[in-house]
Amino acid sequence: MRIWKLSHGKDIRDDWYNDALNKNFVMVHEDTLSKGQNTISQGDNFTKYVNEGDVFYLCRGNSSIVLIGCFKGECNIDKDGWAYRKYDILFKAKNNKGYSGNSHWWTPNNNSTFIEINQKDQPVFETEILKPFFGVDLLDLENKLSVSRKMEQYKKLLESNHNLILTGAPGTGKTYLAKGIAKAMGCSDEEIGFVQFHPSYDYTDFVEGLRPIQDDNTGAIGFERKDGVFKAFCERALRCLTGNQQISNFDNVYNAFVNDIIENGNDIELETPIQKRKFNVKINNNGKLVAIPQTGTGTEITITKEMLQIYIESDKITDWKSYVTSIVPYMKLKYGEMLSEKTPNKDAKFVFIIDEINRGEISKIFGELFYAIDPGYRGSEKCSNLRTQYANLQRIPNEFDSFLNIKDSDNYGHFFVPENVYIIGTMNDIDRSVESMDFAFRRRFAFKEIKAEENIGMLDNLDSSIKEDAIKRMSRLNKAIEETEGLSSAYHIGASYFLKLKNYNNDFGQLWDYHIEGLLREYLRGYPNIEDSLNKLKSAYDNENQNDSSDNN
Repeated sequence: MRIWKLSHGKDIRDDWYNDALNKNFVMVHEDTLSKGQNTISQGDNFTKYVNEGDVFYLCRGNSSIVLIGCFKGECNIDKDGWAYRKYDILFKAKNNKGYSGNSHWWTPNNNSTFIEINQKDQPVFETEILKPFFGVDLLDLENKLSVSRKMEQYKKLLESNHNLILTGAPGTGKTYLAKGIAKAMGCSDEEIGFVQFHPSYDYTDFVEGLRPIQDDNTGAIGFERKDGVFKAFCERALRCLTGNQQISNFDNVYNAFVNDIIENGNDIELETPIQKRKFNVKINNNGKLVAIPQTGTGTEITITKEMLQIYIESDKITDWKSYVTSIVPYMKLKYGEMLSEKTPNKDAKFVFIIDEINRGEISKIFGELFYAIDPGYRGSEKCSNLRTQYANLQRIPNEFDSFLNIKDSDNYGHFFVPENVYIIGTMNDIDRSVESMDFAFRRRFAFKEIKAEENIGMLDNLDSSIKEDAIKRMSRLNKAIEETEGLSSAYHIGASYFLKLKNYNNDFGQLWDYHIEGLLREYLRGYPNIEDSLNKLKSAYDNENQNDSSDNN
């Protein structure tokens, strides 16, 4: 592991320094001279001799130690000779007190800008920098770096294929990892979509379909074409890609609105704009924003964050028109000053996560998207003739029609998957309750098996001693699973199961009794000598008759 010291000293302007922290880049001037016994200039070190994945700690002169990061990507040099590198944060400093320890070429109190901490000095670095300022040791740093490097590999796999499916046994952290990959892609919360497939999920939920609506004037029930969750997501991605629209600072507004509802006793009264029918806005027991008509029936109508955001940013109604068109004006009136607009980032990437992707009937859900999600057919050029199943009901041009410059009202309803949209699916391919995935669909995705040990970071919230014991038990158990006839690594017990220890006061016996044993018994169903196999697995879990040197030290 290569570790560098990097100082943004007083020669770095405060506005540059703050901008660097906000955008995760660091800078060194290419003319920065050598230091001490080094013959290579510090500028050349930074521009020529840094490898992707190298570690550095950042300090602000001697005034504060800020963070530990790892470099990623290439070095870029501007016309004034400033060299820039992007990085991922591994640890943030737990305190910002100035360094007052011994002076070395690589410590904050030495006037160096960018210098490598050699191997023999790394234990000293651990004692004087890592432990007091970050509360970690070299092993913690190596483990964190390993996770970061793996995340970068997953990111590159998704970028090169556009579609990725994470497979693995239950509890191995596939969903946790999918969200981590999306964050590694640089996605904000608004640039991440999420849905979970199930047997009754279909095209109308995912792409578009007919939804019941009530006429404000007559009260009669009719049907209206509505965009599904994936189509709405792709439309938002296209608006960002083309830069056609300013994007509001909606998160702050929505959070303020929800907090006000809670502080108001979980009750805000509004009325529909035409019929003037009163309704209450609340946060229900599931934490969802709901509208409840004052009709005495207590019917809860879920109003999603996405519905409100789309209407604020594009004046488009995706569902529940009467309520959305009442709530949004209220939000604008009360929080208008917070709705500052920001220029969309045309380079932004949008990641849509489909949890349990093989639990739905794929061909029914995706429809014509079976073709459009293919990486070779992304964008408008190769899918310019693709229209949705309900295109004949499209009365106004959608975002895709406008992009394609469609003028004929009889030809509205186009849809394609923009090039800035990436799809991550998760699946448990050993689940006997679901059908195998269509081979034509498989061809459009890269597949990566996720093993239990890859996401042990999920256990960071456990007490350190309990976490250590959990990791050892998980490792021993999974090794025994692989050695059991009929089982393999696809049947591993993942880290998420051990998070349940908090429910049982860290009692590993109860975790086995109430969660792990039943799952293993289901895995072994149909095989001979089930009880013998379970006893062996239990012994491995409990470390009975196991030669685990790490437990015997």
